[in-house]
Amino acid sequence: MLQLPLLCLLFCLQAAAAPSPGAQRDLFQRVEHDLKRGVHSSYLSAREKLRDYPLYPYLVYRDVGRRIARISDREMIALLKRYGGTVVGDRLRHRWLKHRARHGRWSVVAEHYVPSSYITDRAMPCYYARALLERGRAAEARELVTSLWLVGFSQAPACDAVFARAKRLGIIGDEQIWRRILLVLEKRRVRLADYLARSLSSRMAGDYRRLRQAHHNPPGVLSRMEPGSLSSPYQRDILLHALKREQKNNLPRAMRLWASLRGRVKDYPGFLNRVHTELGLAAAHQLESQTAYSQLTLLPPSARTPKAHDRLIRSALRLGRWHTVLREIEALGHDTRAEPQWRYWKARALQQTGRREQAAEIWRALARRSGYYGFLAADRIGAAYRWSAPYSVHASPAPGAIADLPAFKRVREFVLLNRLFDARREMNYLTDGLDVPARMQLAAWCRSRGWSSGVVQALASDAFLGETDLRFPMPWRELVAREAKRSRLPQHLIYGVMRRESGFVPRIKSSAGAVGLMQLMPATARETARRLRLSRPSPVRLLNPALNVRLGASYLSRVYGKNGRRLPLALAAYNAGPLRVKRWLAQTPVTDADVWIDTIPFDETRLYVRAVLFYSAAYQHKLQGRADRLKSVLSIR
Repeated sequence: MLQLPLLCLLFCLQAAAAPSPGAQRDLFQRVEHDLKRGVHSSYLSAREKLRDYPLYPYLVYRDVGRRIARISDREMIALLKRYGGTVVGDRLRHRWLKHRARHGRWSVVAEHYVPSSYITDRAMPCYYARALLERGRAAEARELVTSLWLVGFSQAPACDAVFARAKRLGIIGDEQIWRRILLVLEKRRVRLADYLARSLSSRMAGDYRRLRQAHHNPPGVLSRMEPGSLSSPYQRDILLHALKREQKNNLPRAMRLWASLRGRVKDYPGFLNRVHTELGLAAAHQLESQTAYSQLTLLPPSARTPKAHDRLIRSALRLGRWHTVLREIEALGHDTRAEPQWRYWKARALQQTGRREQAAEIWRALARRSGYYGFLAADRIGAAYRWSAPYSVHASPAPGAIADLPAFKRVREFVLLNRLFDARREMNYLTDGLDVPARMQLAAWCRSRGWSSGVVQALASDAFLGETDLRFPMPWRELVAREAKRSRLPQHLIYGVMRRESGFVPRIKSSAGAVGLMQLMPATARETARRLRLSRPSPVRLLNPALNVRLGASYLSRVYGKNGRRLPLALAAYNAGPLRVKRWLAQTPVTDADVWIDTIPFDETRLYVRAVLFYSAAYQHKLQGRADRLKSVLSIR
């Protein structure tokens, strides 16, 4: 008789001790808010109720951060064993070791430091290098110290003691100082170069003076080069620096000056190759294709860098030297020449040299996949575009392959809390360990939650290039439809640009300062707003999707019209600026749009144009059930 009430009591106690997920979510937010304010008591009273909640580690992080100076190393090591390889684990390790480094606990830093690609603090590698040096492990530190030293910018102040110690140990000497000065001057940081030069030995003071002269007056130094002086490697460095400076200002004059000096350095083939590479790359960057071609063909195959080889092929493309294109593609490494772009251009070269059936065979194989080059190949042989996804998924709200993973549970909770920045950070760790089917399930879950940027992030891999359904979500439908009508642009083009620019992350900001869904530069946004007679947009207002898309669509429409509604030119102008596109059209003119696109000298812009052309076609197919052939929009003349 007494057992039934006792069981009811036990059930009620268990229910009270195990709050629902919603109650845990609310409690987590209250406790986190208190910890941010420095109130610790609510954490102590609530942690048993939250211990099995997915975001509980974030409370641990805030608690540990509050007492980082007092926590024992043993407790920290235990926490890292529990949370290692997670966002919280990496942040805990970083905070702990940075504190220990600042207090001279070098043995702890040397033993427990683990680099993380998601921690961007530039000071921490410096602390680790110092820890190795302080513990007498100079041989282990040498490579790290050298990599920290040989950069073209000022390192974190934490590196100062490392560099001073490395100089005393002979790890950094005149040769390393000189190499860094050259890197710094390439970035035009003259004051930093002067500071570094103070550490050079007195025997190199004259070399540095001539290097400074070469930086400020390249033609004068090049015209006064003495034949005997070029036996010194430092003088050859000065010559090369002067040429690199002059080629940016006046490439033809740089070429004439080099022609007068070339015979004096014929006994230094390694240096000759460096000069040909630099001049060839500079000419390719300026679309002086004939100069680039002539310089890069002087390089023996063994001396060609991957970038030099790439620019040689693209210069040959622009000049219509199809036999060279074919030969140089065949000389690429196996994995590189198997890429869709080089398979397509190999077929084009075969066609242009009379081997049409071999070209068609390559195009038939390439047309079996979706993507920019798959569509170009399909256009060449009149084949249908491939839209079907290679994988089928069930878009359940809790996909079985990943539902039990702690990282997925943390992502899910952050999404439910609408903390998408934190969710994206957890996604970085989650996707690293997932295979293709699991990532497809993750993307399907993100779509079921309406989280478009999560879909894009989940499928950010070459393994999903053929996926033409999940990869192209369509958020902000009403906004895009309204601005498409207002700007007289097709919706699929706005979606294609937005997908490439921001991946549908509305509050994103690039390192160059571009912001929002359409990645507008503030100056461009202000000018566009003025034309539309809108108030001057503040940086914060530019993050608003409605304003950002309105200004972005209006600016895209403007560059589209100014470029004669030729889409490749408009996209290039949107990414790199209208003035650059005008210059690119004027230099080494070509008539084939596919050649023009693939010889755009900026890697970023070339990739951008190709991507948006494909994305726009994919969105047109989703919106209309059909897509225009790429050949119908590829016009540059």
